[in-house]
Amino acid sequence: MKKALLIVATFAAAMLASCSYDDSAVWDKIDELETKVSDLETLMDAMKNNVYVKSVTETTTGYEIEFTDGRKATITDGTDGAKGDTGEKGEKGETGAKGETGAAGADGDAFFKSVSIVDGVITIVTTDGQTIVLKMYVSDDPVLKFKDKADKEITSIDFGDLTAAEYEAISNGYDEITLEQTNISRTYIVDDQGCVYADLYKTADGETNLLFQVHVGNSGRKGVISFLSVGTNGKSIVTDLPVSFGKVTSTVTDKRDNKVYSVALMNDGLWWMTQGLAYVPEGITVSETPTSGKIWYPSSSEKVADKSAEAIATIGYYYDIETLLDATLDESNYTNFSYNHQGLCPEGYFIPSVDDYAYLITLDSYHKSGSPQSANNYNAGSANKASLIADGFTFGTTGMIQKNTGTAEAKYAFVTNSCFWWTSTGKTWGDGVTTGQTSSYFYGAMAMGTDTAGTIMVAQNSRFAGYSVRCVSR
Repeated sequence: MKKALLIVATFAAAMLASCSYDDSAVWDKIDELETKVSDLETLMDAMKNNVYVKSVTETTTGYEIEFTDGRKATITDGTDGAKGDTGEKGEKGETGAKGETGAAGADGDAFFKSVSIVDGVITIVTTDGQTIVLKMYVSDDPVLKFKDKADKEITSIDFGDLTAAEYEAISNGYDEITLEQTNISRTYIVDDQGCVYADLYKTADGETNLLFQVHVGNSGRKGVISFLSVGTNGKSIVTDLPVSFGKVTSTVTDKRDNKVYSVALMNDGLWWMTQGLAYVPEGITVSETPTSGKIWYPSSSEKVADKSAEAIATIGYYYDIETLLDATLDESNYTNFSYNHQGLCPEGYFIPSVDDYAYLITLDSYHKSGSPQSANNYNAGSANKASLIADGFTFGTTGMIQKNTGTAEAKYAFVTNSCFWWTSTGKTWGDGVTTGQTSSYFYGAMAMGTDTAGTIMVAQNSRFAGYSVRCVSR
C-alpha cells in the first residue's frame, strides 16, 4: 500500500513537470489513499495491542470504528465496476445481433472486503485476504479471578510444610495457576513481595498463566502478588493473591558414621541442624566428667552425664572449641575461623559464625554497626523465639560445661533452663593462666529460659568451656 502511494505520487509529480495541469483531483486521491493507509494501520495496531472497539457506526460508504483509546478508523466499501455498453440494435424485421458484453468496470479502491460483528467480536477482511479481529468494548466492570489446574477458583495459596524436594520444585517455578479475566484488556503484576517472585506468560492455547517462585529470606514465608487489571470500560482494579508456605525441613546424613540429622531452612536462607552434633573423631573418648576430656556427654538435670540415646540425639555432645574447630589455637590465628569453617561438622556443613547467628535472630543493628566485635552481648529478646520455632528451629535445654579460665574448675551448669551453642568467631585472646590473660573468649549463641519465653543472645563465652554446636549449610 505504501508502494501504491509512492506510484501515485510519482505520477502526479510527472504531470506537474510536463505541463500546466489542474492537479487538485490527483492530490485529493492521494489524500484519500493516505487516509486509508492510516486507517488500516490503526486497525492493525489495535489488534496487536488488544485495544477494544468502543463503537461501530455504519455510514453510506462503509463503517466508522471508534476505539477505547480515542482513535477512529473508517472502513470504505469498494465501488462496483461500470456497466457494459449495450449492443447496437438490429435492423427492423430481423432479430438484431446481440451486442458485445461491455468491458468490466474498474475495481473499487477500498482496502476492505467485508465486516461482520458476531458475539462482540468484529472481523474485518481486507481485499488481499488479511483478517483483522477486534473485541468490542463492554460496559461491565473488570473482574480478575484465579483458578487451579482443576478449574477451581482460588483466593490464596498456602503450600503448608514442605520437604526439601517440594520446596526445590516450587522455587524453580510453579505454573499451575490460570488467570480468568472478564472485561479486561490487559493485566500487569505491579507488586510481588515477601516470599514470591512472579511473572505472567501466555500458554500455547492463549491462556494467561501465573509463573512464580517461592523463597525464604528476611521477608519470611508469606507474600502477596498484586495485579493491576485495565478494564475495557476504562476502569482499573487491583487484585491480591496471598502466597505462603510453612516449615521447610530435610535430613542430612553424616557419611563418617551414618548418623542422620534433621535440618530446617530458616529465614536467613541457610539450612540449620535442629539437633546437636554428635560426632566423635577417631582417637577421642567421650568424657563422663567435666573436669577432663575434650568431648563430653550432655548433662542431665542432676548435673551428671546423660548417656541416653535420646539426650545425645537431641543435645549432641559438648565440645572444647579447639577440638570442634579441629585446630590448634594461638594469638595469631584465633580469628581465622569465622566463615565457612567445617571443623567437625559433616561434609557440606560448617560451624556457624557470629554473623550467621546474628542474621538468624535478626539482629539488624549488629550488622549495621560495622564493628561486630565491639560489644560483649547482642540481645535479641524473646519475640524471635516463637518465629524461629515456627520455622523449624528447636530449643529445649542443652546446658554447658562452665569453665571461665584455664585454671578454673569445670562443672555442668544451666542444665535445666538454657541452651548454649558455639560459633567459630574468636573475640579476645588469653592463655587462660598468665596474669592479665586468664580470660579468653569466643562468641556463642545463648537461648535463656523455656521454648516460649526468655531471651536469645549472641554473647562472649570462655573458650575453656564446653558447648554443643548446630552446624549450618549455605
